[in-house]
Amino acid sequence: MKKTITFHIHSYLNRIDWKLLVFLILLINVKLYIKLIALLFIFILRPGFKMLFHPNRLRIPLFYVAIIAFSVLQLLVWPSHLDNKYLPVLFSAIGFWCISFLVLHQLRLAVDINETEKLHRTVLVFFILNAIFSIGNIFIIMIESGSLNPYRFQGLYQKYFIRTGDLIYGISFDTSTTNAIINAFGVIYFLFRKNIFLTGLCILCLLLTTSNIINLLLAVTLLFIFIFYRNKILKSLAIICLAIMICFVARISPENNKYMIKFYNHMITIRKNPVRLAKNPGTLPTEDDGKKIIAQQYLDSVAIVNKANKKKKKYNASAWENFKLSNIVKRPNIHSPPYQRKRDTSANRELLIGQTWFLYKDSALFKILPEYERLPGKLIAFRQSLELLKSDWRYMIFGSGPGNFSSKLSFRTSGMTTFAGSFPVKYIYMDPLFKSNHLRTYLYYATKDDEKHSILNFPNSVYNQLIGEYGLMGFLLFFFLYLGYFIRHHKILSYGFPLLIFMIAVFALDYWFEQLSIVILFELLMLLDMKKLSKNEKS
Repeated sequence: MKKTITFHIHSYLNRIDWKLLVFLILLINVKLYIKLIALLFIFILRPGFKMLFHPNRLRIPLFYVAIIAFSVLQLLVWPSHLDNKYLPVLFSAIGFWCISFLVLHQLRLAVDINETEKLHRTVLVFFILNAIFSIGNIFIIMIESGSLNPYRFQGLYQKYFIRTGDLIYGISFDTSTTNAIINAFGVIYFLFRKNIFLTGLCILCLLLTTSNIINLLLAVTLLFIFIFYRNKILKSLAIICLAIMICFVARISPENNKYMIKFYNHMITIRKNPVRLAKNPGTLPTEDDGKKIIAQQYLDSVAIVNKANKKKKKYNASAWENFKLSNIVKRPNIHSPPYQRKRDTSANRELLIGQTWFLYKDSALFKILPEYERLPGKLIAFRQSLELLKSDWRYMIFGSGPGNFSSKLSFRTSGMTTFAGSFPVKYIYMDPLFKSNHLRTYLYYATKDDEKHSILNFPNSVYNQLIGEYGLMGFLLFFFLYLGYFIRHHKILSYGFPLLIFMIAVFALDYWFEQLSIVILFELLMLLDMKKLSKNEKS
């Protein structure tokens, strides 16, 4: 019996591309040096240089090659970029695009040399490992909090509670948003594979991250599948997934739902009751204007609370029920200090506040700006990108150059933040366009309380990066040479088409090309889908 089980396990493991699996696990890790080790590892074991130097055999999107060439071309438009301070930034940007190209080459090579089912088993093992790490994260939290549902646990000064999902990192050890997107990929992928167990496992891990925006995007994708696909099994699974998402939000983590409702109500209230600060819209808000906004927001919040209280049904408990509640069942007072979140300022936030004050001490960054209170930061950032295009025809066509306006690299080279990684001090560089636009927007929210640290308030976006740093030419290269490569294969795609729609929306949330994580998994799944269906059609 033991020999039979061992034989089956050994046989199954032999049907997995271990090189590709290890490559994926290392490459998706948040640490840059581990990603570089992964690239070195795969090129030593499987170089494939013959294909690399024959463009006709590549059969991959040529976007990366085009954007590298375009970055060099920008030097003709902006000769000032030849300055010694900027050249390290340019070389770093080109280096990241080169890494992305080499990774895509390895993915194409793996898809070509492996059987389709072997690739599917490799992908399956990857998602299972990510689920194991995600569930391990929640178990550790449950043990430390002593609660079966830490999403409602308010002890330990609300160390977990609404922020529990932020600690579900998965196998990448990156942000919970990265883990949420990986699991959303898994839901779409296994849904079309009709693997009910793994579809449920991926949606469970996705919900554990409590990423509201990813949940919303996946829900829209599932509705798309339900409406436009005729397969009854797909329709049924899509509805079941939506039902599970609704139940989780309602029963397990209602506080995140309340947070989104509060955010929405705030937006509606501000729009219904705009506060005019000055007769001249070009002037900065004064101290009195700031007080007016605070007073108006306080009155609006009181009105919302009073309206909600009127809708609540009054329930008068009997004397016996009151006796039981007060004398028999002794519950802790969640309004006492141990159950309320500490408002201590972290060391990183204190550093950001100090740096911000040094950079913007002559501006109104620390005053209440009506634009930032009325709109999400990401929408403000998109408006700033469009204003940049209007300011000069060279910005509109060619952009401002890599690392000059909106990218992970621009944050890294500024030396202002830690989320983008470190950069050698002697090469610190910050373009005035970045300082006065997206850095300013980011710091406004990053120096506020945690409630403001939403993905909807930060300027991070692939579209901002392309429009701001590469102009309309860069965006067209992305549309035709990257998205267009997959779109023109839409007739042979199964899960690939809804996955592509989902990814187009996800590109608006962060600098995913520079993250070297979810884009890699997306490309692998797309290439795999194209390989599978093209073979079936030939037969």
